[in-house]
Amino acid sequence: MTDRKHFFENFIEKINKFESFKKAKTSSELIIINENNKQSDITAYLTTWEKGELAENHEGEQLGIYLKKINGELKFAGIETIP
Repeated sequence: MTDRKHFFENFIEKINKFESFKKAKTSSELIIINENNKQSDITAYLTTWEKGELAENHEGEQLGIYLKKINGELKFAGIETIP
């Protein structure tokens, strides 16, 4: 586990340079899922690579951003690429 200060000092720059994150910022497709589970309350999926766009036979990719409600406020809980 990491604290907020350590995260922003060590990881946010890497995330901003991550190609999938850059593509997610311009994605025209956004899917919002209400999950209400241990990992997240809301998950936002942004299409980053369409099928076959990155390479022939590539299945495509989405970036998942997980948000957890804490004291009535949504907080960042995680990020991953799918698949």
